Amino acid sequence: GHAIECRINAEDPAAGFLPSMGRIDRLEVPTGPGVRWDGGIRNGSNVGPHYDSLLGKLVVHASDRDAAIRRMRSALEGLVIGGVETTVPWHLAVMDEADYRANDLSIRYVEEHAGLGETADPGLRDVAMATAVLLADGERPRVASGGAPRSHDGGTGCRPGCGRVGSGEAVMKYHVEVDGGSFEVERLASGLRLNGAEREAEFEWMAEGEVQLTLDGANHRVLARRTAGGWRLTVRGRTFDVRVEDERTRTLRALADRSAGAQGPQELRAPMPGLVTRVLAEAGQRVDAGDGLVVIEAMKMENELRAREPGTVAGIANRPGDVVDRDQVLVTLEAETS
Repeated sequence: GHAIECRINAEDPAAGFLPSMGRIDRLEVPTGPGVRWDGGIRNGSNVGPHYDSLLGKLVVHASDRDAAIRRMRSALEGLVIGGVETTVPWHLAVMDEADYRANDLSIRYVEEHAGLGETADPGLRDVAMATAVLLADGERPRVASGGAPRSHDGGTGCRPGCGRVGSGEAVMKYHVEVDGGSFEVERLASGLRLNGAEREAEFEWMAEGEVQLTLDGANHRVLARRTAGGWRLTVRGRTFDVRVEDERTRTLRALADRSAGAQGPQELRAPMPGLVTRVLAEAGQRVDAGDGLVVIEAMKMENELRAREPGTVAGIANRPGDVVDRDQVLVTLEAETS
């Protein structure tokens, strides 16, 4: 027989395996013949900066390598860990990678294929965008007295006449930002136009924080959580932070930004709680995009935080040895003027 073990860590493959911290708000582990989960977490567990990022080990066994790969792929798709980013998307990508499937491996495999989880499957991104737009369009259902969401029409998750999407004239345009890209999605009189194509879709709230989206006949389970600028959506282990604005809101915000005058200082904030180990710049120093500014240690790993744009360091808020919280301002930069 053949066995495969995947180490599931609280790290974000899309961000260079940056450590991820938070509270586990949903945990579902796969079961069945030849599947074992050895984990050290449960619902409600806090994943902090002081320990290794390992959450658990997912192990499968089957009669041969190909069967074990299929079983592991199925097990990874059934593993749901909400509240933190995990390496599940990277492992899923490995199961489909040609060298791995051909058993052409070396001790450098992980290093050479570290970027597998950085780019999302466009199909999963479409699922995230469609879900976010439908929710932002005012289709989020009310919560019933028992705590479970209730659909507006008892089944589709939308108001009558709005649950399914198809042909029609655009009645609202949405600007969507996800995975570092910007997209325009049109809400039709009875549906959506996504990436230039009209799509058949409907959604239903299955439980608190869980949506089922049916896109072109395929069902997708989506974990959904409201954020300040949109939605945090998890599809098959991959988390998308989706920012959604309708055309009217976007226009008003642009006018407000212009009336506010020139762009103010940009702030570099801590992406996680941690310990400042090094400060790589000083006040008054000019930096280019990509230059290192601060190094934070979390989960026994050092993470160098870099400038997103060229500018001049206006202020350093911390010194080596300081403990910082997530989203705390570390460095302020004055943007360069053209």
